[in-house]
Amino acid sequence: MGKEEIKQQDINNTAWKAHLEEYHKRFGGDATRIRRRLERERSVLPEGAGFYELYEKRDEANIGANPPFSLDKWGGRSHG
Repeated sequence: MGKEEIKQQDINNTAWKAHLEEYHKRFGGDATRIRRRLERERSVLPEGAGFYELYEKRDEANIGANPPFSLDKWGGRSHG
């Protein structure tokens, strides 16, 4: 049998899901408390700009110019 290739995307998806599951267990699925906890983490993404939202829109030519994906949301500058 050949070795199955492990992709970085699969690792990232698994790690993020495990991270969210931990918060769901910890806070009993309370979306407000989970969101507050995520807001206090090192990297804060604006609402609607999570991994899955960004990944689905990754091929759009103007992704950096559209809120909530704009770098202006994070205090940076968009070059679009």
